[in-house]
Amino acid sequence: ENQVDSLWFISLHKSSRLTEENIIDFVNCIKEYVFISIFNKNYGKKAAEACRYLSILRPELIVPIIIEKHFSSIDNITEPHRFISIMNCLTCLSRSIVQQTLIYSQGQIYVISLLMSVLPGIDLNETSIILDFLNSIFKLIICSDCSLAIEIRNDLTDIEILSTDISNDNDIEYISIQSKLISIISNIVQQRSKEIFQVCI
Repeated sequence: ENQVDSLWFISLHKSSRLTEENIIDFVNCIKEYVFISIFNKNYGKKAAEACRYLSILRPELIVPIIIEKHFSSIDNITEPHRFISIMNCLTCLSRSIVQQTLIYSQGQIYVISLLMSVLPGIDLNETSIILDFLNSIFKLIICSDCSLAIEIRNDLTDIEILSTDISNDNDIEYISIQSKLISIISNIVQQRSKEIFQVCI
């Protein structure tokens, strides 16, 4: 006769469970070391991955700081490697940036600004870093006209209303993003046309 193994569930006492304060203290304890390691060429990828895990726990403690570092790195022409490191980190944080949760949803208002900020950094000869970031963002969002959402719906949150207002003022920027991506794709196809042709054959 077949016997089903018993499943044992451990019910932890409340004193042994992690509290919200424990999680916040843990993130605050680790984050400064992670932020420093982002710019370490040997551990940059590990630090970006650590940022992703910390942002899952407490996005409000990680995402705003990384975004601030990103915009400051754009103006820093003497240390271009900082921009590359931050872009790798932003790619890992893409889900935490665009998600809408009860804890943190303010990241949505930065999406358009982030997309526009990386356009000047797109080099037709070196596109992998920027394209990885754009790919991670566009996989998580839907690009559509939401200009009438405020008039149609009355259940929008303050963040959604602000995001809609920002998107309404950026029609030209959308065209810039689209034209830039088309030029990149065309350039890649031209450079790889022989390889693509051989694969098709």
